[in-house]
Amino acid sequence: MFDYEKLWKLLKDRKLKKVDLKREIGITPTTLAKLNRNENVSMDVLNRLCEFLECDIGDILEHVYTPYKSDDTLGTFSPNKKEDIHNWFSYLEGYSKTLVENELSKLENVSSLLDPFGGSGTTPLVGVLKGMDCYYCETNPVMSFIIKTKTEYSFELASDKKKLELFKKMISQIIEYLKLIKIEDENNIDFGGFEKYFEPSNLIYIKEYKNFISKNVNDHLILAMFKIALAGIAVNVSKMVRRGDLRYAKGKEVNKTNLDFLGEIERKLLRIYADLNDISLNKIGKSECLAYDARSIGEANIADVVITSPPYLNGTNYIRNTKLELKLLDFVDQERDLAKLHKKGIVAGINNVSVDGRMYVPVDAVKSIIKELDEVSYDSRIQKMIIAYFNDMDDVFSTLSVALKDQGYLIMDIGDSQFAGIHIPTHEILIEIASKHGFNLYENEIIRARKSKNGYELTQRILRFRLSKEKMNSTEYEKKAKKFLKNMTYQDKGRNWGHSWHSLCSYRGKLKPAIAYELVEQFTKPGDVILDPMGGVGTIPFEACLQDRLGISNDLSVFAFIVANAKLEKPDYNQVLKEVEVLRQYIELNKARFEDNEEVRRFGLNKKIVEYYHEETMKEILAAREFFKDKDYSAVDCLIMACILHILHGNRPYALSRKSHPLTPYAPTGDFVYKNLIDHLIAKINRSYNSKDTGTWIKGISYNYDIKDLPNKLSCKADIIITSPPFASSFKFYTQNWLRLWFSGWSEVDFKEANNIFFDNKQNKNMDIYYSYFQACSEMLKENGKMILHVGKSDKFDMSKELISRCGQWFEVISAGEETIQGENHGIVDIGSTKAHQFIFLIKK
Repeated sequence: MFDYEKLWKLLKDRKLKKVDLKREIGITPTTLAKLNRNENVSMDVLNRLCEFLECDIGDILEHVYTPYKSDDTLGTFSPNKKEDIHNWFSYLEGYSKTLVENELSKLENVSSLLDPFGGSGTTPLVGVLKGMDCYYCETNPVMSFIIKTKTEYSFELASDKKKLELFKKMISQIIEYLKLIKIEDENNIDFGGFEKYFEPSNLIYIKEYKNFISKNVNDHLILAMFKIALAGIAVNVSKMVRRGDLRYAKGKEVNKTNLDFLGEIERKLLRIYADLNDISLNKIGKSECLAYDARSIGEANIADVVITSPPYLNGTNYIRNTKLELKLLDFVDQERDLAKLHKKGIVAGINNVSVDGRMYVPVDAVKSIIKELDEVSYDSRIQKMIIAYFNDMDDVFSTLSVALKDQGYLIMDIGDSQFAGIHIPTHEILIEIASKHGFNLYENEIIRARKSKNGYELTQRILRFRLSKEKMNSTEYEKKAKKFLKNMTYQDKGRNWGHSWHSLCSYRGKLKPAIAYELVEQFTKPGDVILDPMGGVGTIPFEACLQDRLGISNDLSVFAFIVANAKLEKPDYNQVLKEVEVLRQYIELNKARFEDNEEVRRFGLNKKIVEYYHEETMKEILAAREFFKDKDYSAVDCLIMACILHILHGNRPYALSRKSHPLTPYAPTGDFVYKNLIDHLIAKINRSYNSKDTGTWIKGISYNYDIKDLPNKLSCKADIIITSPPFASSFKFYTQNWLRLWFSGWSEVDFKEANNIFFDNKQNKNMDIYYSYFQACSEMLKENGKMILHVGKSDKFDMSKELISRCGQWFEVISAGEETIQGENHGIVDIGSTKAHQFIFLIKK
């Protein structure tokens, strides 16, 4: 707000009398008074003031701007409406910058900050202005854009004075352009169904404004400012109001709606320019979006403190509440597009309770509440929403326990709820869930009283936690190792035990998921970083992610990397199908080019490639192979490829090949039958996503490097390495997987050079390669980090003995043991020479 008295004092200091206003600078006292009432004045007025006072707009604002003094609104967004940058977009569900500043002032040695529910960016903006490294997540695309604009683009633009001056000039240009528009035909204005929310006169200006910036603003920083200005006034210039939810104004509320677009946009743009012009760039931190969904954070030990406010369990539809902004910034076209966004993020409203195949099992703390609601609830979706909400928050605590440093702080603003008169003590339930993940509550403070629509008394609280990542000492480690070797409880689980995605793609030599499960469950805890530097198709890291740990996989084989990456990231099902459609079109347009391919007629290990497929299927496979060639392998790409690789050969109808074997592509038999690649691919994808246990898990990380290069590539050091290196004197992985490696891009030359590249071949020549192996593993572990190896013993070779003799420079042996096995042949005659499974438990020196 402009303060008339302060501004008049500023003018008097320049010895200007009221009667001289009109004559000296062409401004009447009435016009100046408008500033005090926060009414619109033209750019010309401000420019004349600046010229007379020999200052910039920002200087005027600095002298006459009256900052808001916070009071009991600490937990609301209201104080931010008077704060630089924060006020660019008003967010009803947010909290004040003072709340964040107060919390940070109580903590010591804090340099990195995370908000997993970024909202309008209050937390990261406060942190960035304090010079901190700030991170955020936000599923709503318009809010994610607003955070990025406030915390990144603003400072980039402010530091470039030429661009900032250009922005100022373009404000004048667009306002003058809009003033020249003649409002004539106000009927039949199409705006994708959103025209009902705006008066035609304002809608014409909105469309012209969008058209102007799309054609005339080429710089992405300046464009972002024009967009955030539009988002910032969206509700003001509509027929709507935000009163908890976004709805049509009624009664006296109508007097505060449909504000003049020209006045609102000019005022907002000038406010943004003034803030940019006034930013101090002496100590600005960085801001980075870690993930859109807080449950998908893949970073470890990145933040000292989390300050956040999760969605309240109050039925609010956070997407629908920003539908005007989503439309104005082109994140949706029609209202029906909102439904796609409802399904993302935490389930906190009735309308985003979706039937996506996920099996929600109520956490223990809500079972009695659900039972009460079953008797009185007016909508069965309420119970589903509550169950899903606390399941989702359980997943969030899992990822935060990884992302937050040991002894880090979690500061959470949260409110309780009620439905049908049944109280939902959200704070109590979250405290119980958080404790499972190492978060210890040290303060529970009520900051505001609230009331539900039916008058039920509720509260808003600040919950303060400290994360404890307790370390297992060597004595406890030894006890656990001996107990594991004595009991070997994984033997009670069958070969096919475990999550269905362990079998996303068949792989010979894959570690039993049951073994991976027991090692992760017994020797690690939620929040740990677990690395497998020879991860194969990611069995151990995937099991880690399923158990609320951060799993990291690495394998030199591109085929193994693709499958592991698909499991660890689990891309969105709809995005996968969308890309499959792109693949379908590519195959249809290009398969004719592969009528006669020399490579598939010439090359093959068991048989030539062309002998495995019907000629039409062969063309589709070749086109698909080319489609993925030289791609960066996104999570979507990896999921699709993993499914193709699984169906590439086998002995059942799902396979594209003639009858062969699902693990090793032995010489095919039977008739040549056409198998449509896309049809079989979609069937495999649907089987994978429709399995009863898909759900969500912590997003892991997958690498495709030689182990000697891995220490320099890791994003973080590991708490423990759990791995199963190739068994000595065993089969060659690249020959067993030759057809899948070929589809993944290998050529004949790659197969000829493989003997000199892969670890399994090198160790068969000289076990001294493990000296460099153990050195690399030591470098990738934290201080006192643990390492567990699962290896194989044959009649001629004791692998455990060989490795123990070579690890001493870097590791202390805690325990070792073995299990005699009966080989499983999977229908394969050559099952290898392994007679025992061996386990070695090490600790870093």
